[in-house]
Amino acid sequence: MVESSNKDTSFVANLTDDQVKEIALKARAAMAILDRTYRFKTYASCCVGTDLGLWFKQTGQVPDVFAAQELGQRMIDMNLISHVTKDHAFKIEYLFYRFAEDEKDRGHAENETDSWHAVLPKLGEEGKIDPSKLEAALNGMSDILKKGDPNHVPHMMFDEHNCDLYDQVRPINWVDP
Repeated sequence: MVESSNKDTSFVANLTDDQVKEIALKARAAMAILDRTYRFKTYASCCVGTDLGLWFKQTGQVPDVFAAQELGQRMIDMNLISHVTKDHAFKIEYLFYRFAEDEKDRGHAENETDSWHAVLPKLGEEGKIDPSKLEAALNGMSDILKKGDPNHVPHMMFDEHNCDLYDQVRPINWVDP
């Protein structure tokens, strides 16, 4: 087994965080970011470690494969990429990695105004809310009350916990296709 030389290690160690971020941006643009399947499970928006390591080397970002592996690991350490299940360090193998930009926040609103939590202060209270009061508080933020039978809108329980639940299952600005 060939060992990485100190020169290669110092090459990656001498890269600034900004340089590593720039390389990650270029790599993301160059990689085939696809939904990939392994053992009957599909992983959304990811690339393959062998492709990423090869791209590092072929584009001259690093001098050799050892430095490519170290660069990939540095990107993981900087939270620029991650293994799709967070089970592996960076390896130039057929493993799936996802760039931070492609990581979905699985149910949390991007900002407070895109959340059901933004409705709570407008209601002035927590608890069981009458549909007419909810419609006034929403003021066009969501179409949830316009769907289905307008005479059959259930009373909704609003508190911090249910706002979290609603954000995950029916985001406030979700549009029915």
